[in-house]
Order: sequence, then C-alpha cells, then structure tokens
Amino acid sequence: MADRLLVSQSLLVMHWWCPVKVRVAILRAFGAEIGEGVVFRHRIRVHWPWRLRVRDASWIGEGVWILNLESVDIGNNVCVSQDVLLCTGSHDRRSPTFKFDNAPIVIEDEAWVAARATVL
Repeated sequence: MADRLLVSQSLLVMHWWCPVKVRVAILRAFGAEIGEGVVFRHRIRVHWPWRLRVRDASWIGEGVWILNLESVDIGNNVCVSQDVLLCTGSHDRRSPTFKFDNAPIVIEDEAWVAARATVL
C-alpha cells in the first residue's frame, strides 16, 4: 500500500495540473477523512493519509508537508498556508537511545497557520 501511495503522490497529487477534486479523491482512497469544500493545492505531501482528518471548508496551501506519524486533525475553516510543515514525529533528546517522542497535532476551527511555519 505504501508503494501505491508513493506512486500516486509522485505522479498525481504533487503536480499543479492535477485537479483539487482528484487530489482529495486520492487522499480519501488511502484513508484520509476529508470534509466538504476542502482545497489541497499542489506540491503537498502527506506521509500517512489514514492518519489525516481535515474538516469542512479548509485550505491546505501549496508545498505543505504533513509528516503525520501520529494523527493530524485540522478543523473547519482552517488555512494552512504555503510551505508549512506539520510534524508529529520527534525524539526524546534526553534519552540515551534518542527514542521516539511522537504526538498528534490538532488545529482548531478557524485557525490560520502562516506561511513556512512549523508545527511540532
């Protein structure tokens, strides 16, 4: 499944000529929960669609990278601007083995995540 996801993102989802409805359909086919009126611009990357939920009327800008090792929940009427990184993966810097220290991300209704922001 991960191989098919990589191919579909590389060939379809990332390019400017791919219609928004097709991007949304591909993400839904791989398990993303996407509400009505959601716009995904081009050059987006979603690590694991089955851990993504985007509610109604939200806008995901071009170049957004959703590195969702844990769940990412984006509310209604949210704007995630261009080149934003939403990253749920981290490491415990105090651990001698640098073990994973992942956590989900929740972006509340009507929030705006400004261009090139990083949300950890």
